Amino acid sequence: MDCRALLLALLVTPLDSFYHPVCTRVPLALRAQQQRQQRPKRLHKRREPEREPERRSWNPQAIKLNRQIANRDGSHEDIFRLFNTRKKDFCEVNYATALNWLAKKQPRGGYAVDSQDARNLAELILAASNQLDSNPDGWDARALANAAWGAAKLLQPRKYANPRERRAVQGSEVEEALKAACASLLRKIGDLAETRPDDFKAQELANVAWSFATADLDAPRLYASLATSATPRLAQFSAQELANVRPARKSVI
Repeated sequence: MDCRALLLALLVTPLDSFYHPVCTRVPLALRAQQQRQQRPKRLHKRREPEREPERRSWNPQAIKLNRQIANRDGSHEDIFRLFNTRKKDFCEVNYATALNWLAKKQPRGGYAVDSQDARNLAELILAASNQLDSNPDGWDARALANAAWGAAKLLQPRKYANPRERRAVQGSEVEEALKAACASLLRKIGDLAETRPDDFKAQELANVAWSFATADLDAPRLYASLATSATPRLAQFSAQELANVRPARKSVI
């Protein structure tokens, strides 16, 4: 065969016939990559989006005061000082935020009954309760949930105090006033929440249920109302929120 015939044969022969068997791994790897790209991606299970309940729009003065109350660098004394100096400017959302942040910033053992802080706290809770009586429609679901969580959290250190500490504060006038004010506020919040449970988002509804369970308040009608509202939208609740609404669900089983 002359050179011309050999060159013509090489030009006509497909290039695939010259590949070594090892070289076939390249197209196989490309084919596997293409198959992986064509597979549908696995979607992580996410919480279903919630229906956004109707929220109140607060005036600029209330929003500005709320930012001062919720100052992360401030202390509980700053909140009490704001309440004492600007008590007339406090509205529903300010009371709810103040209770919530006072619960977060309270000392480890709670506010001492013989201190001015405990007296200020009892006065603030009583004022919030009076505001709830005078304008119940002014409290939206978020404000009710924040106030309930704060009132219950403020009683936690006293509930889990050691026997010596409980005996020391038992019978104290300030301590009894504080407990009565928290219980009264929670009862009023429960009466409102019972009539409009669908206004609460999952976390807010769970906070209300947790607050009553923590405060050892018997509220079967509230629990039944919360459970009825929560059952169709359980997919919107996280594991912690489901644990918080467990007392409500038990009441209807």
